[in-house]
Amino acid sequence: MTVQNLWPLAFLVIVPVIILLYLLKQKVKDQSFSSTMLWQEIYKNLEAKTPFEKLKQNILMYMQILLMLLLIFALMAPVLKRGGIQENTVIVIDNSASMQYLYDDHDTRLEHSLKEAKKEIDRLSENAMVTLITCGKDAAVIYQGRDKSTLKKRLNGIEAVMEAGTPDVAAGVINSVIEKLNHVQIICYTDTAFSSNDWIKNNKNASLIVEDVYSKGENCSLDYVNYSVTEDGVEALCRITNYGEREITQDVSLYAGPDIADVQTVTVKPKESETVYFEKQNIVLDGSMVLRGELSGKDSLMADNSQSIAVTADTEKKVLLLSEGNVFLEKSLLLNDNVTVYKSDDVNVLNQAVGDNGQNETFDLYVFDGIELPEDFDVGKFPEDAGFLFFNYAKDFYDSGYMVKDSEVSDTVLYFDKSPVTGYIEAYSFGIVKAYTYVLPDWGQPFLKTGDGGVTGYFGTDGKHNIGVLGFDIHNTDFALQTEFPIFMSQLGDMLLGTGTEETGIVNFPVSEESDVIPVDSVTVKGDGNHKKTGGRAIRNLLLLAAVLLLAAEWIVYIRQVNTTKKKQFLAVRILVICAVILAMAGVSVSKKQKKTETIFLVDVSDSMSGNLERTEQYLKDVVKEMPEKNLLGIVAFGKDTAVDQFLSDKKNFSGFTVEPVMTATNIEKAVTNSCSMFDEGVTKRLVLITDGSENEGSMSMAASALKGSDVELLAIVMEDSIGGNHEVYVSGVSVPNVIHAGDHYNVTVSVTSNVETDALLSLYAGRIAKGQQSIHLNKGENQFVFEDVGEEGSIARYKAVIEPDQDTISVNNTYVAFAEIAARPRVLLIEGMAGEGSEFEKILAAANIEYDKVTPKGAPVTLSGLNQYKAVITLNVHYDDLRAGFVKILESYVKDFAGGYICIGGENSFALGNYRNTVLEEILPVNMDLQGEKEIPKIAMAMAVDQSGSMTSPSEDNTSVTGLDLAKQAALSGVSELRSSDEIGILAFDDTYHWIVPMQEASDIEQIKEDISSIGYGGGTSIYPALQQAYEQILKSNGKIKHIILLTDGQDGYNQYDGLLKQINEAGITVSTVAVGSDSDQATLQHIAETCGGRFYYTDVNNSIPRIFAQEVYLSTKTYLINEEFYPSVTSNHEILEGVMNEGCPAFLGYVAAAPKQTADVILESDRKDPVLSAWQCGLGRTVAWNSDGNNEWTAQYAGWEQYPMLWSNIVHYVISDSELGDDNLEVVKEGNTASITYETKDYDKDTKVAAVVTDENGTAKEVPLDAVKPGVFETELDMTEIGVYNVSIRKLSGDEIVKNYNTAYANQYSAEYQFADGDTDFASFVKQTGGREISFGDNVWKGNSNTVKARISLTVPLLVIAILMFLFDIIIRRFSIDILVYGKRGQSMVKMWLKGYAEKRRHPSVQISEQIGDDAMTGLTIQKEQVALQSQDVESESKRESKNILKKTGGLLQQKEQKQEEREPALTDSDKLDMSQLLKKKRERE
Repeated sequence: MTVQNLWPLAFLVIVPVIILLYLLKQKVKDQSFSSTMLWQEIYKNLEAKTPFEKLKQNILMYMQILLMLLLIFALMAPVLKRGGIQENTVIVIDNSASMQYLYDDHDTRLEHSLKEAKKEIDRLSENAMVTLITCGKDAAVIYQGRDKSTLKKRLNGIEAVMEAGTPDVAAGVINSVIEKLNHVQIICYTDTAFSSNDWIKNNKNASLIVEDVYSKGENCSLDYVNYSVTEDGVEALCRITNYGEREITQDVSLYAGPDIADVQTVTVKPKESETVYFEKQNIVLDGSMVLRGELSGKDSLMADNSQSIAVTADTEKKVLLLSEGNVFLEKSLLLNDNVTVYKSDDVNVLNQAVGDNGQNETFDLYVFDGIELPEDFDVGKFPEDAGFLFFNYAKDFYDSGYMVKDSEVSDTVLYFDKSPVTGYIEAYSFGIVKAYTYVLPDWGQPFLKTGDGGVTGYFGTDGKHNIGVLGFDIHNTDFALQTEFPIFMSQLGDMLLGTGTEETGIVNFPVSEESDVIPVDSVTVKGDGNHKKTGGRAIRNLLLLAAVLLLAAEWIVYIRQVNTTKKKQFLAVRILVICAVILAMAGVSVSKKQKKTETIFLVDVSDSMSGNLERTEQYLKDVVKEMPEKNLLGIVAFGKDTAVDQFLSDKKNFSGFTVEPVMTATNIEKAVTNSCSMFDEGVTKRLVLITDGSENEGSMSMAASALKGSDVELLAIVMEDSIGGNHEVYVSGVSVPNVIHAGDHYNVTVSVTSNVETDALLSLYAGRIAKGQQSIHLNKGENQFVFEDVGEEGSIARYKAVIEPDQDTISVNNTYVAFAEIAARPRVLLIEGMAGEGSEFEKILAAANIEYDKVTPKGAPVTLSGLNQYKAVITLNVHYDDLRAGFVKILESYVKDFAGGYICIGGENSFALGNYRNTVLEEILPVNMDLQGEKEIPKIAMAMAVDQSGSMTSPSEDNTSVTGLDLAKQAALSGVSELRSSDEIGILAFDDTYHWIVPMQEASDIEQIKEDISSIGYGGGTSIYPALQQAYEQILKSNGKIKHIILLTDGQDGYNQYDGLLKQINEAGITVSTVAVGSDSDQATLQHIAETCGGRFYYTDVNNSIPRIFAQEVYLSTKTYLINEEFYPSVTSNHEILEGVMNEGCPAFLGYVAAAPKQTADVILESDRKDPVLSAWQCGLGRTVAWNSDGNNEWTAQYAGWEQYPMLWSNIVHYVISDSELGDDNLEVVKEGNTASITYETKDYDKDTKVAAVVTDENGTAKEVPLDAVKPGVFETELDMTEIGVYNVSIRKLSGDEIVKNYNTAYANQYSAEYQFADGDTDFASFVKQTGGREISFGDNVWKGNSNTVKARISLTVPLLVIAILMFLFDIIIRRFSIDILVYGKRGQSMVKMWLKGYAEKRRHPSVQISEQIGDDAMTGLTIQKEQVALQSQDVESESKRESKNILKKTGGLLQQKEQKQEEREPALTDSDKLDMSQLLKKKRERE
């Protein structure tokens, strides 16, 4: 048990006071009695008892003392270890370095943990006691309480530390927290395995939940970087480890300070490591230098992709190596370039080195490599600051206590432990033939142990010398052959020599512990549950509850023992005591407002507020003078940035703005954030924001989020902006196509915004050449006007739009600039399905000024070099089977890897009908061939009746070795391949009879069905009717929703009575398609069958077309793929392909081939059936487009004369053509206000790679700006551009002084958005609402009230308990001495009245005597005395012994009778004549 307060012990002085009250005799009034005879026995009994005996039997006193002790104890706020029932939650957040690993595409493991923790907090009750603990290297309690707001703030402040750690370190802290808690739950968010049972060993009833946030991804780490210094530079190395599942190749850069020193390429296999050696670098060691190794690739854990080490220019150190020969040790000691190693195998050199004359050479480090030491040697002659390193010694060094052997082990494994000398190799272990273990000295720190914990290596300082000990011979292990050995020796040598690098602020990621942690498993340990009950002062409240019950019990005892007329008075006091205790139990508190208030006036002085500045300054002058006392105010001006005009102070004067922030933009987010940082903690905070609300930089919503959770009151004064308040016209945009090629005709669209209806002159210039001029009429709102231009090869078109309106206020926004890069005219490859089929489409390409080559499928290129000559490939109604295998093989790589474009134009031989399903074409197109969702094709039942008569042995025209039956079987195979496994298939072969090759069945076993089809052989004559009837009868039994029969024959049977059978087929909803092969077939009958049964009739004399027909029939039988109907498409995407095309709508389509869009595709045009007609997507590096209608003007007949049709196809072609002049490099120019940020990325770089930009303004002034290498292969710079116009930017990539790549682009710098209409009125109002603020006006008093006042809750528990203790003592006193509160109250009241009356009479009759009044007063006093005597006579001496009371009961009746008789004989006695028992006793004592 513990208590929080000791000062209440002072109230213990009340306990003896209570005892004293019971030892003191009560004061009583004299009372007359007729006789004392019967009181003698009572008197004797009272005299017989001692005070202690009286005290012993007084239960009321004991109860009162116990009550007082309970109240005092409760005031001390005791806490029992296992007491109380309340909700307690401990949240543990692992913030070790590994928590920086990506959990998903957006959040790290830590960020995900914090989000989940907040959700858990939201689920807790308001009274929940929450403890928040972080565990990285160490565990720390960062919050404990019930305030969820503060708790979440602390959560938001948790960041990952660059330190290793596991949740095991939190065990001690957690156990100390939960040890005293009942009904506690622990929730841990971690990615690392730990001993969870250790967390609850002090509280077995605790519940434990471990949330696993481990995530697996690809990660490659740079484990360490190290170096050696030579006379002419630095040689460095680093190690790379691949923790992923695939081989990686990355560039490793070595930075010397901010500059790249070297770049190496390394390939690392999965789960392996590689050491990278950098070339020697010329680095001037000016005091200190930081080497940093960095990987170029991106992975799931970027924090371990870089390591740094400080290189210092150390003084020369001398090392003496005493060894019989150890080249490994010698070379490792030489890694430090400031070390000179002297070696010897003669131990007598020690005597020479430390001779008595003091002139001989001494060393900084002595290394003893197992060599036998002299019997006697004075170790005191070694320099006091010298270091010692011992290898393989079983005995101590001259009784110095350096080495005390513990045991000898053999054929074991030694493990490095974490220590300052084992950085980067903590996880390394190696085998050893023999080694010694030692007793660790007090000053020693172990770094090498056996598997069972024996110490075989340690280091430390004994007060004089730095000492290192290793208990093995290096020759008995392969450790010296590993790259870890020189790293270890370098660190150990630095420690022993005292040359460790000074603190440079370098913080490296702890790779060995954190890059690949052991994943934790989710754990749930059910304790006694998590009971959500109210409380908070559980032990105190239990004590107070007991006190309330005891107060009631004590009162009951009192009223039974004491008969008093003052019960109501005493009860009122007792009720007040109980109320005070109950209020203390309830934790009543009051809020106290902060008296100190800080107000910051945040004033928008941007250009859009220029018309309001004078009024704002006058307002500030007036309002500052009215500032109340205990207030501080500050004034901050802002525009694009912020400037403090007046810091928080109590000064009441303001003369005007003295600062000038950049006024060309408005950034409310930055202004609010910066201003809030000025407030002190623990004060009332008020922010008065004066603005027009037209933010054009930053994000108000971000500032709202910060303000919402703070205690800052926001008052907003919204003013009308100077732009929208007047007649204003401005050019709001100039748009050109993203890609333009030389000779292209393209549109330049100019957007003009106006708040007034007026006329204007709009001009468009390209450079200094006028491209067009239009007299226009402007309506209110946005207006668009189109100019046309033609691209000139190899140029950058610089456009300037200028508006000259009749009504306008500001002219700076009447000019808008843009640019277009004109690339060389591209060449595309058009592949038409059949020769001449693309003739109509060729006209479109010519009109769009697109150069092309045209081939049939058989002429398509089959090599990448041949295909890469074209920027894009267009297939027009091409069947997949017609394409060359070589072309199909390279097409995917052409698109994905070489950024080629691909456009597929539809027709009856394309998409699903062209056998694209499950092919490369389906892979790269933005649509799937199978319809999905509601359009998904229901189950199909298909019966194929194939003629196997002798005439089917005729050879194919294209290949005489292939017969008609061979093609028929191939057709059946093709048709089966297009079916799904849930569909049904049946193959019926017929000649003059029929038989089922494949009975009707589900197409699940495709291989077996194909094998059965291949077994069809030749037969005799031809009999069609029986085969068709059999096919009908069998397919009728199927439950397929779609039933279709395909009948193929090359003959005729002379039978023409099909009507009855065809009627049955129609009534059953079965469709039939027929294929007539050759001129000898009964074409009329077959056509009649197809038309009657709702199918299609095919005639072919080219046998190799038969397989294609069967494959198409699978799709055509569904009647959902080939859509022949007129419809107007819906525009579903504002895609760049439609730029300047669909402003006035488009014509109707007459048909298309249905398909299903892929999930990430952009559907641009959609049919009335919600099928894609035009869709596009990014496929690898390239882009592809699906045009599901045709290109030969059958389905697009109405588009042939549409004037925008060539522009539409120009946009489509240019969309799929990538700009590849940069090759694999990437250039990005981003506008940020008046600043252009240029970023150039390249994969081809080395230490000599540089990037520069030459920037030329419109006046021809050029300047060269170098791009800084911010990371390997990434170069950046920022350009400040103040003038409106187009700046030409020439990017030059250099290797040394040679330009290896050049790219020209441009940057258009516009006027500030400050000069456009503010469309953010609603946004600003929403911002104010979000923050909980309110809008006011200049006339409102900002100093009055505060809707967001800071309040401190002050608990009244302690004051209430103090009051209860004092009132209870008062209760005891008035009851013990039977004090009449009312009498004293009345007496006081009478005295006041008497004084007031006398004072009034004296003023009226100052000469009149007031004897009469005095007489009245005497009578009043007498009356009060009589009343008091009468009341006291009724109070029986209840606190005497019970035997006294019994005697009184027996004698009461006799006394009454005697008094009655006495009254009959004698006149009544006056009060003064009467005697009471006390008088008798008094007289008796006087006689004695």
